[in-house]
Amino acid sequence: MTEPRRHYFMGKSIDLPSTLTEAQLDGRACVRCGDEHSVKRPVEAWSEQSAQLFECVDVGACADRVSRL
Repeated sequence: MTEPRRHYFMGKSIDLPSTLTEAQLDGRACVRCGDEHSVKRPVEAWSEQSAQLFECVDVGACADRVSRL
């Protein structure tokens, strides 16, 4: 198992999975399933690039995609 990335932003520590792709880290893809085309909402996390991170609005479809990974 890989260690999470620890990122500090505005005095808070945020652990991000070390397996996130470039698209997930720059806010183009869901941080959970990696989909770039679904409707997304912001999550309370930022990447090392200071990009806002996002997750899918449709959590059921997101969970289905994650289960197929």
